[in-house]
Amino acid sequence: MKCFIGLGSNQGDRKQTLEFAIQKLNLISTNGKIIISPIYESSALIPIGAPKEWGEASYLNAVIQIEWSLSSMELLLELKQIEKDLGRITAPRWAPRIIDLDLLTFGDEVIDSENLKIPHPEILHRSFVLDPLKDLASTYQLPRTQKSVCVLARRLKSHTPLIMGILNLTPDSFSDGGVNLVTQNLESNLNKMLELEIPIVDLGAESTRPGAKMISIQEEWRRLEPALQYTHQFFKNKSFRPIISIDTSKPEIAERALSMGVTMINDVSGLAHLKMRGLVKESGCDFIFMHSLTQPANPDVCWSKTVDPIQELKIWIEEKMKLFEKEGLDLDRAIFDPGIGFGKTALQSIAILRRLDEFSELPVRILIGHSRKSFIKAWNISSPQLRDSATLSVSLAIKNKGIDILRVHDFESHKIALQSFQEIL
Repeated sequence: MKCFIGLGSNQGDRKQTLEFAIQKLNLISTNGKIIISPIYESSALIPIGAPKEWGEASYLNAVIQIEWSLSSMELLLELKQIEKDLGRITAPRWAPRIIDLDLLTFGDEVIDSENLKIPHPEILHRSFVLDPLKDLASTYQLPRTQKSVCVLARRLKSHTPLIMGILNLTPDSFSDGGVNLVTQNLESNLNKMLELEIPIVDLGAESTRPGAKMISIQEEWRRLEPALQYTHQFFKNKSFRPIISIDTSKPEIAERALSMGVTMINDVSGLAHLKMRGLVKESGCDFIFMHSLTQPANPDVCWSKTVDPIQELKIWIEEKMKLFEKEGLDLDRAIFDPGIGFGKTALQSIAILRRLDEFSELPVRILIGHSRKSFIKAWNISSPQLRDSATLSVSLAIKNKGIDILRVHDFESHKIALQSFQEIL
């Protein structure tokens, strides 16, 4: 039986407590294996008049998928025992908690007993549950609902996109070329990502900027392999390690990267290659399929100015999803990227950003990669180094338009801005 369990902690070393909980949950899983979502941070729900000693420490939250062969009550009792083992004590409902384990679903069963209600009655109102749940099973429909958890998550005001931090390993990237080819710089950025809880790291060794030249498989792997080895070692033995994404359209590169711990493929060709689709299917990894007309981006090859970019993208997505389903790819692992700046004029890219909510009913996750893109020049901002402020402004403007992942260079400012934004909603 596939079950989803919510985890939360806002006392002590929160991340370490969640790590301990994961270790114990691994032991009770029927197949000895669990699947873990990224971590989300949320404000504590503090009622008016709560004791001052409760404080306002935020929660770290996650959802795990577990296989279970016994009854729902037996699983609930196991969760209660784990909470006790980790130091949870009896306290009022909204009191701070060192650990909180909630049984969210039990297969497709609906349970309404005095001691257990499944699905958990608060799921539909809590972004800190729906957001990590959709990262595990975006197309999943909760019993008694008609929408995927991905769609349900986007409908909440507190829905928060994950941050994908870009680490370029190219000597010719237009804004940070060569920086992360130096091991000390790569280490510094990875340390910063770990400290900030950046959930996705995107490594790319071939530039897709306008005018860039395609490189050989051998050259791309020469740049990429040392960084992958270092990254794998850096996050070794951490349950809540960031998702490692590889930005490539070459199946040969993707295959080697998957064997080295990569769990996400970011393909700017939209998985055009049959072998790439086969790799994604076989590995079960997450995959980003991006819309583009050329690779690398060619500013001279764009849609006609009379084209409605949203309608064109909807037609393209529908065709892609039909192809993926026909070939047996898991749509829970699919992530759509409209390809800002790839085959679109600046005005078309801006129109897509303005109308992103028109994609909100898609059952798959949506990623926006607008960071430092050339469309920003339409606002008289020419220097790549000055585009970060514009990028951040756009990110905040589209945050509540149903976006699930923001792919950005300046991940530190985005982490601070999104967290601050969330606190005053």
